[in-house]
Amino acid sequence: MINLFHLFPIPVVKFSYSHDIDKELKYLENINYNKQPLNYNLRSDNHYLLDEKELKNIKIFIQNSLDWCTEELYKCKQRFSITQCWSNINPKGSQMHEHIHINSILSGVMYFKINKFSAQIRFHDEIKHGIWLDGRSPSNYLSQKQDILCKPGDLLIFPSSIRHSVPTNNDEIDRISISFNTFSIDSFGHSKQPNELNIKKLLKE
Repeated sequence: MINLFHLFPIPVVKFSYSHDIDKELKYLENINYNKQPLNYNLRSDNHYLLDEKELKNIKIFIQNSLDWCTEELYKCKQRFSITQCWSNINPKGSQMHEHIHINSILSGVMYFKINKFSAQIRFHDEIKHGIWLDGRSPSNYLSQKQDILCKPGDLLIFPSSIRHSVPTNNDEIDRISISFNTFSIDSFGHSKQPNELNIKKLLKE
């Protein structure tokens, strides 16, 4: 008998928005952006987009998805709130370098305009193996990277610490998305152990 154990899996969850996003897309297309010289993409001036009334329904959808992650996936008592949210436009020839999101626990990206047949996001293996095994066929156990395909209205939520990038956009269609970070003001650790982090208590002092 053979037993295969998946040790310490890294969850990446995809949610699909069931409503029309045309109004939200039009809004994102007409806000102010700054060009990013490193990757030739554009990032919104506003890093708190989900505070805008035009994205009210999107904020509700993302928060409900975060609540599912904490309640059903992690089964933890900490509730995650969105800290910052910004929009990205990747025109043809642009990309995003490999990176993580600091000062955040869970991060996410939601797509509003995308070619669903091209790679939108790429996750990178955190375990750097000293020996490269030449697999006979693709396998998640040997892969150094993993692309996830999405369509407009799809939302991905993942640990902020996992390294990810955006491959070069070779399409004529701009890739338009929003990204966000999260944190929790609920306490971490235990009051009877030397590991408690209670932000609410600190704010009262």
